[in-house]
Amino acid sequence: MTSLISLWLDDYERQARLAPGVLALFPIAVVAVVYGLRSSPLATVLSSLLFLAGGPLLLAESVRHQGKRVQAKIWALWRGKPTSRKLRLREPDQNTVRREAWRSAVSLVTGIELLSRRAEKGNPQRADETIELAVSKLRNRTRDAKKFLLVKKENRSYGFQRNLYGIRWFGRIVSVMTLVALFIYLLWLYQSSGWRAIDYMSIVAVATSVAFLIFWLFFPSLNRVKSAADTYADEILNASMALAEEKSSG
Repeated sequence: MTSLISLWLDDYERQARLAPGVLALFPIAVVAVVYGLRSSPLATVLSSLLFLAGGPLLLAESVRHQGKRVQAKIWALWRGKPTSRKLRLREPDQNTVRREAWRSAVSLVTGIELLSRRAEKGNPQRADETIELAVSKLRNRTRDAKKFLLVKKENRSYGFQRNLYGIRWFGRIVSVMTLVALFIYLLWLYQSSGWRAIDYMSIVAVATSVAFLIFWLFFPSLNRVKSAADTYADEILNASMALAEEKSSG
């Protein structure tokens, strides 16, 4: 089954898309293991069929969809993509020396001349569109995972944080529903057989669900997404300077 996941999904998809989905469904898996549901022939057959039919792929695509949806809202809140903000001349609170180095490198590597300060001020939309086109070409130039390992690593990190934030409400709902189901079941056990019926594994199941609810309430955050996005933007723009140096020396 692991080989099938590797066949369907690459490293980025497994970390940035599949992992958040698995974290969201993990409380259900814990309950299934604790109460022996996985040993049920019907549950085994159904889970195997779901896996073979592309369940992990469907989960990864669903997480990706939610991540893309929240990304559009986040970029609107940030007034643009991280790379665009770092290359804009009108953006305040920037390291101007580094920004000029990035802009020169991006223009040299992509062959796209970014707009001057006056032109950007007169037509900010065209300036952003020019930056986005240049960064898109730059992204294609940095797809070599071995050569641009940090770019790939930070891209996965950003994708993970973005998608985790995108499905945070789903994760919270799953954790709450799992806790409610556990409490109803444990209450039924207590009423029928007393405290003796509530064993150590039941406590583990409840504790796990509580821990994941706390995780989903506090871990996914805009600050984490922004930090990961800025780091990824820094790395891909730093890669443009490396490519520019190679082009100049060549």
